[in-house]
Amino acid sequence: MKKIFKVLKTIFILFLIAILLYVLYSKFIRKDRITKVFGYGFLVVLTGSMEPEIDTGSLVIIKDSDSYDVGDIITYEENENYFVTHRIIEKDVNNLITKGDKNNEVDTKISEDQIIGKVVFHSLILGIFIRKYLLLVFIIFTVFIIIVNIFSKNKKREEEEDERIKSKNTK
Repeated sequence: MKKIFKVLKTIFILFLIAILLYVLYSKFIRKDRITKVFGYGFLVVLTGSMEPEIDTGSLVIIKDSDSYDVGDIITYEENENYFVTHRIIEKDVNNLITKGDKNNEVDTKISEDQIIGKVVFHSLILGIFIRKYLLLVFIIFTVFIIIVNIFSKNKKREEEEDERIKSKNTK
């Protein structure tokens, strides 16, 4: 049972390290506009243009999609590294027209090439948590993993020492 737990723990840690390395590679080497993991991207909404549907400060999770329809909430790139999350209100062959639910004016026409993804989930609580506590949680988690590894190595050394002493006493 201990070996299974140890293997699962190692796999989990390696998985987290792989995701972290991918995010760093994506952001700094490939210079992706938004880092997506398994096709999902994460953003925090900075304005109230989609209220009451999506509150300012909410976390939105976007996913790649093959099609976008009227009524879908999407995130698109308006200018370089400036992202907008609004609802599609009209669609023709080449362009889409979007509008924030709270806005009076429609946005300029966009092409599907500008779309980063479709909003599949949003949460104000998670948005607040991520903005305020994500770094702290990451640091605590990292320290916890280090401490667990130190204690498991010390325990292993103690067990090996006990085995050595037992084998000496039996001779």
